[in-house]
Amino acid sequence: MSATRCKPIQLVVDAATRTLAKCGKSAAIVRLRQELSMTDLNIKTAVARTRAFKKRAGLITWISDLIKCPYKHRCDTWKQKPVKTKN
Repeated sequence: MSATRCKPIQLVVDAATRTLAKCGKSAAIVRLRQELSMTDLNIKTAVARTRAFKKRAGLITWISDLIKCPYKHRCDTWKQKPVKTKN
């Protein structure tokens, strides 16, 4: 998952980390993460996504078909122009 998609959730995690560590906003979150041995949320989601792709590619379901033939662009899943019908 990209960092931009994870940013809202990461902000909540950072706020909770600061609260638990009893630090203010002036504390550097990078140093706090290093001290508590925490990783970024986008790294965790990327690892989980990679693991899921490797694990579920061999299934006999439609999920494996989607994994083997992913769409290239999000517009591939939608119609480009609405179809007008005659009344």
